[in-house]
Amino acid sequence: MMKKRFAMMLTAATLAFGLSGCVSRSQFMLVSDGKPVAEIVVDAPEGSPLNAAAQEFRHWVGEISGAKLDIVKAPSGNFPNAIAFSADQSILDKYPEDAKKLAGNDGYATRLDGNTLHIFGSRPKGALNGAFKILFKNTDIIWARPNKEFGTLFSQNPNLVFDDCDHVDVPAYIMRGWQFPHGVTQQEFEWCIRNSANWTNASNGSNQRNKQYGMWEEAYFGHNLTGLYIRGNKYGESHPEYFSERNGKRLLPGKAGMSQLCFSNQEMTKDFIKEFDIRVAARPEASMYGVFIEDNYQTCQCKNCMEDIKLPDGTSIDKDDHRFLSTRFFLFLNQVAKHAKIKYPDKKIQVYGYFFTEIPPAIDVEDNVIVLLCPIYKNVKFPVTAPQNEYTGKRLNAWLKAAKDIIMYEYFGLTNEFPRPADVAFAQDLIYQYENGINKIHTELMSDDTSRPDSQTWKSRGLESWKSNAIYFWVMNELKWNPYANINKLRKEFLQRVYREAAPYVEKYLQLTEKAWRASSERSTWNTPSANSWASLADLGYYQEACALLDQAKAIVKDPKTKKMVEELADPLHNNTYLKDWMKQKELVDKFNANPPAYKDLAVNGDFETTTEDQAGEDTAKEWLGTKIKGWSFWWLEPQGKYGIALTEGVNNSKCLFMDNVKNSCFIQGYDTKPGRVWLITCKVKKSDPEDKPHIFIRWVKPDGKWLDQWDRYFRDPVDKTKDGWYTIQAVVTVPEGAGCLRALLGCNGCNGRILFDDYHAYDITE
Repeated sequence: MMKKRFAMMLTAATLAFGLSGCVSRSQFMLVSDGKPVAEIVVDAPEGSPLNAAAQEFRHWVGEISGAKLDIVKAPSGNFPNAIAFSADQSILDKYPEDAKKLAGNDGYATRLDGNTLHIFGSRPKGALNGAFKILFKNTDIIWARPNKEFGTLFSQNPNLVFDDCDHVDVPAYIMRGWQFPHGVTQQEFEWCIRNSANWTNASNGSNQRNKQYGMWEEAYFGHNLTGLYIRGNKYGESHPEYFSERNGKRLLPGKAGMSQLCFSNQEMTKDFIKEFDIRVAARPEASMYGVFIEDNYQTCQCKNCMEDIKLPDGTSIDKDDHRFLSTRFFLFLNQVAKHAKIKYPDKKIQVYGYFFTEIPPAIDVEDNVIVLLCPIYKNVKFPVTAPQNEYTGKRLNAWLKAAKDIIMYEYFGLTNEFPRPADVAFAQDLIYQYENGINKIHTELMSDDTSRPDSQTWKSRGLESWKSNAIYFWVMNELKWNPYANINKLRKEFLQRVYREAAPYVEKYLQLTEKAWRASSERSTWNTPSANSWASLADLGYYQEACALLDQAKAIVKDPKTKKMVEELADPLHNNTYLKDWMKQKELVDKFNANPPAYKDLAVNGDFETTTEDQAGEDTAKEWLGTKIKGWSFWWLEPQGKYGIALTEGVNNSKCLFMDNVKNSCFIQGYDTKPGRVWLITCKVKKSDPEDKPHIFIRWVKPDGKWLDQWDRYFRDPVDKTKDGWYTIQAVVTVPEGAGCLRALLGCNGCNGRILFDDYHAYDITE
């Protein structure tokens, strides 16, 4: 263990002082007066990434210089210089020190030998990475966005000379990827490869594009227990016992909507292994195969699944142990893995560390299992080691001890249109993970595809996100290659190459937005709306300055692509409904606070004193289902814990609502309303667990009763100081177009303790 740790420290030190070790700097000319003075030499089978390297290199040299370089299999003698792409053993033998560093990864080396510039790797993908990296090092090109019109920026240069020709560059993370919500488009795929990623969600498919660009290849990515292996349409009628039992009924996929499997059912496991063999036979070229839980908590509650689990050391865990559900799953999964280890010794099984498997099991995990760890609850304002991410950090550290191999599945690329500088925490997380043995990562990322609908749902709000966050997405991509790189230098590199003469103004604008983002105490996760960040920008008095900076930037730029990038950056600021609403809302809230009695409280039974069943005389409330409080209904994702009326725990010992240890649940009250109306909703809250995050959640319903496709709003932050444990949260919202009803939800996503709600009020404060 000490040897392994020492090796990791040496590698970390190497990275910290720069992965690129230049031994000399010699000039190499490619184009003179717009005419080629070099040719590209590559001799590789059709479809090899070496050919892709030659084609991409020629394309971008042509774009920059106007010259089209020839591609030949052997030096022709027609040009004085040559660029040779290779992954041959002969070139590795010629540079043994480079070969040693490049072994087992897709890094690259560039070496100038006389009039030949060698760009090579231990793998063809390494030479492809080298094609882009050497262009980046020797020109001002940057692949800033996956946008064909203006996403790639560079200066014209008819006399193209490389100054940096001798170095070796090795990535820290051997898997570096991005996952786009709707599947990766061609432009997004090209943005990934040109920024040296080697995984996209297209890696799940067997296709020539992956092979051509040397991408990771795997099979059956995504939630698939009941969608791929034990399918409802095949086993539902004949073997309903294979699926989760909930409240005495089996949940069949396609009928109940959501189900896991009955993991204790050995006959199901036998059929699962048969199905697994069928899937491996269909995709023999893959290196790993996904066996992923479904995207829900609908685990089986049959008698066998809920029995205590006996552990190898003779002890037992019961259903109340936090490791119970994960252990039940891995008891099943280990049987599949043991079978695979014998039949497919060179293959791996990939599983989620997600939802109930984000907690490691109380048993060993087979060593041919790769855990795809998904820290979905992480607050990206802080690194995983920070107290604000204690929940996620504990689970990561536990998996570091429990798993032989981990791939990080991150959410840093999911954000709204506010500039979110998550690259700082991302870098710290990458270093921590890398120094603890993790070297594979892919991150969900918003789509920059103009053909997709521009709505407010998280899967299609990508265009707005990219306008503000291209710099942070690019920096995070660079950090996957070298997490020890200086973030400020990376940001400045992007600013200079993209915004050019306007870079100082854009930099100051981003400094203001970063201050505003960090000033808000709101958590920042994959689904946090940007409204509070924009409000923070205005609260701090930065709005006018921010507008002036981007106006100055637009006025000074000359290059059409740079101008477009500035306009894109400015659009979310200048055409911002959140800011307009915030200004309107602030004025109305100030008037309300000056004279609250002048407004009618529209809440029904906001003190929770009226119930449909008298519970007087009871010291504690009973667990109840249904609607037994006047004006209120209740919803939960699954029956767990308790909720109801607490008779004497409210403010001044009154009645109040309570929920205990429930998951994804809420009390609900709705109001008819119209677009443009402004509502103020307040509620007092008390909690026993300081980690719980009770909220007011605002949703919208159309006049026809269907949910409106509108990004919903969470309000968690207290608006006054706690008193006797009570504090107030408030929601201020403007009704969007298309809404006919406001639904206010009092709840908590993942309540670990007891939460109380009291003194609820709802006002339409529109004048």
